[in-house]
Amino acid sequence: MDSNWKASVKYGRDAALLRSRTGKCSTHSGSCSNAVQSRTKCTCRMRISRIQSHQSITQKRRRKSQ
Repeated sequence: MDSNWKASVKYGRDAALLRSRTGKCSTHSGSCSNAVQSRTKCTCRMRISRIQSHQSITQKRRRKSQ
């Protein structure tokens, strides 16, 4: 499978997760009135998003495998 295709599918899925009602962050459990949403992250003042955590874990694995 083409890696660019995989990347676009992953981005599409992540972008869909980030789309939610104002004041809510659908990437972590519960709602957060202080949610900050952008193309690549969705965080609360008190909590790091699952997407951000997953990306850092994935990057660490890639570095080890190189």
